[in-house]
Amino acid sequence: MIKFFRRIRQRLLSENKFSKYLIYALGEIVLVVIGILIALQLNNLNASIKISKEEKISLYKLHNESEAIVENLKYALRFKDSIILSMDKVAAAFQMNNFETIDARYLEYGLEGLGYYPAFNLPNSVYNELYNSGKLQNIKSEEVQKSISSFYSNLEFTKSQLDYFRSSAANIEIDIHTDPFLYVYDASLATRNRLKVDLDALMSDQKFKSRQLHGLRNQIVFRTYISDLMNYAEIMCRSIAAELKTACTSNAGSEG
Repeated sequence: MIKFFRRIRQRLLSENKFSKYLIYALGEIVLVVIGILIALQLNNLNASIKISKEEKISLYKLHNESEAIVENLKYALRFKDSIILSMDKVAAAFQMNNFETIDARYLEYGLEGLGYYPAFNLPNSVYNELYNSGKLQNIKSEEVQKSISSFYSNLEFTKSQLDYFRSSAANIEIDIHTDPFLYVYDASLATRNRLKVDLDALMSDQKFKSRQLHGLRNQIVFRTYISDLMNYAEIMCRSIAAELKTACTSNAGSEG
């Protein structure tokens, strides 16, 4: 092909047809430019196809991770509900000055629930990988981008509240555990646990009652933060699932 164009150029020059040669040269330049543009377009198309494939893979990974996040938060809500229930039963027993009918398990969790603020060990390896590599920006859907950003922003807020309530509970627990009335030794109990709560002493301690009610209030408030986080997680899961034309199975039976 190159030899063919070269022969045309030589013939036009030998025939002293400069005007025709100029037109031909311009045409050849146009063809070269068109060829370059086509090559660039093909490269862009190939790059776009590659990014689309990577986006689809990333969405599937995020979808699986988001479902795992929802499941983890469901467990966190159930655990928090059990603590709140136990603390509520203890508060009611304090109110009635009667601990005889309360189950031992409720009593244990209800009295020690002041400091029950476990960490959020939510799955995040996929998100961290995509965020650090910049591939998170390859996701075209603005709704998906927004739902992911909203969830992780809310997660950071919830963690900050977790630190606050942990600190508050720790300060209360230090005071409680330095008081001599809280636990007494009982040789009749099992070898592994010979310490029991001195309920008579607690019953007459108004300061402890106040702390216990304050702790119950804090647990209820913090549960609302977990519930809000769950809502953001479900929105994220549904938006990713919609983009993949599938479902977020973890939404079934979710708690609010």
